[in-house]
Amino acid sequence: MSKGFTFFEMLVVITIIGLLLMIALPNYTEARRKATRNTCISNQKIIYTAATIYMMEESESLVGMGHKERLDALIDNGYIRGSKWAECPSSGDKDYDDYTIVFMSDIVSDVECDVEPSGHIWP
Repeated sequence: MSKGFTFFEMLVVITIIGLLLMIALPNYTEARRKATRNTCISNQKIIYTAATIYMMEESESLVGMGHKERLDALIDNGYIRGSKWAECPSSGDKDYDDYTIVFMSDIVSDVECDVEPSGHIWP
C-alpha cells in the first residue's frame, strides 16, 4: 500500500478550499470597507468636536484659514493629539489633510471627508 494522496483526493481538497475562498472573500472585503468607513466617520466626529471647542476657547478663528491650516491649528494647539486623526484610512497618501471643516456663520457645521465624499457621510 502506497503512502500519500491520490490525484482525486487532492482535486477534492483544492475544490473545497476554492469554494470556501469564494464565500469568504466578499464578506472579508465588505467588512474591511465598513471598518474603514466607520473609522473615517469617527475621525470626522473627533475633528468636529475639536474644532467646536477651539472656536469657543481661542481668539484666533479657524474660518479664515485653509483646510490644511485648520487641521494644523487643531493639532498644534492640542485639540487633536497627533496627525493620524487628519488622515482618512481610505487615503493612499499620508498628507494628513483629508478632511474639510465646514462653517456656517462662524459656527462649525460639518466635517467632510475629501477622499470618499459620498461614502463617508455622518449625520
